[in-house]
Amino acid sequence: MVNGDLATKTYTVSFNSDGGNNIPAQTGIKYAGKATKPTDPVKEGYEFAGWYYEDEKWSFIGYSVTENITLVAKWNKIVKISYELNGGINNDLNKTSFISSDEILYLFEPTKQEYVFYGWYDNANFDGEKIVSIDCSSESDIKLYAKWVFQINDVADLLKIVNNQRFWSSEIHLEKSIDLSGIEWNTIGNTSVPFTGQFFGNGYEIRNMEITKSSTLERNYGFIGVSGQNCKIENLKIVNAKIDYETSSTFNVGILVANANNKIIINKSLVTGTISIKSSFRYGYCGGLVGRCNQQGNIITNSYSDVSIMSETYGNNTTGGLIGSLNGGQVSYCYSVGEINAISTTQKVSVGGLIGNNVVTESITQIDNCFAIGNINITAGSDDSAVFGGLIVSGPTTTNSFTSAEQNIIVNNSKTEDKNSNYEIISKQEIIDYCRNNWDSNNWNLSKISGLPDLY
Repeated sequence: MVNGDLATKTYTVSFNSDGGNNIPAQTGIKYAGKATKPTDPVKEGYEFAGWYYEDEKWSFIGYSVTENITLVAKWNKIVKISYELNGGINNDLNKTSFISSDEILYLFEPTKQEYVFYGWYDNANFDGEKIVSIDCSSESDIKLYAKWVFQINDVADLLKIVNNQRFWSSEIHLEKSIDLSGIEWNTIGNTSVPFTGQFFGNGYEIRNMEITKSSTLERNYGFIGVSGQNCKIENLKIVNAKIDYETSSTFNVGILVANANNKIIINKSLVTGTISIKSSFRYGYCGGLVGRCNQQGNIITNSYSDVSIMSETYGNNTTGGLIGSLNGGQVSYCYSVGEINAISTTQKVSVGGLIGNNVVTESITQIDNCFAIGNINITAGSDDSAVFGGLIVSGPTTTNSFTSAEQNIIVNNSKTEDKNSNYEIISKQEIIDYCRNNWDSNNWNLSKISGLPDLY
């Protein structure tokens, strides 16, 4: 029985939506009466979890009102998941949100035509470990990035890259050695659309690449014609390549990369073969591995060139056994063993057994643990116009770097003395002994008959 005072008294139930939309109070509720469940409130980014009174969920059916009370809304954070698919199609099983809990949410693979999915990452650079599941205890929104790789398993796959510029910003993996015999090579990347991807050779070889006088190329001749920002090449071997070309234009020539138009990273890569290039009217840059590095910050490590070079120009000629022209950066644990023949019919010739020329100050260039063995033959067309170095024409002091190259210099039809002494001459045997005792065995195999280091 309710006494007379309580029977006539009424109460108010107020609602605190805690950031949600306003819910009007309910008044005039008699003692032991029931509040009416209101429409659920709404709060951006949250899911409504009920009304609570003193940490207990309120039951509008079971609980009676015996005093003025305030019910407080409880919310569960909705964690959003967004997917950067980079041209792919998401799997329908991948959720776009979850409520924070103790559960584990597993991820499923998306698809992309012609590519292989290489995992989800939490950053656009694909640094760190792959993400296969999500801990739902997180209360922060999540963004995932799909990594895609184009795999080369045969000649057709490789030519697909050459003929389709959409692949020139991709990550590419060589899965088998490829023989290009009988195929006229057209470069990957050009001045308008440079190659800005990453090419991982996985230790496989691309054999018998040829660029000859029948090519219809622009002035950049190499496996990669022009590289751009973020380009990286690793563990790639280009073997028995041949570049034989004559042009009336300026040229950049390198068997791996002709023109690195932005800083480039090259590691554990090698080239072998021959280059014969002639410009009948202009100047040129030529290197066994890379023709020209145009920007600062280059990193070229654990790589070598065994390329015989014949470079002839009407104008200035800049040629190096490994790199034609370097605009600063790091060159470490690299070597060149090919013979160099460089000719300019009218102008200056700059030749280095390793690097033809370094065009920036010493402070931003590091060269260490490098050597050059191939002989250098220079013919220049005017007096005092032949400069050379057994390693590099000008630039930084080298560390643990040597040459045994012999130089034969002819200027204006007369043999001349050495124009540059930026190297230390030691015998080939001393270089072999140095490599056996000092080079990093994790990166190099010293079991060759010659005794020179070779990539695994």
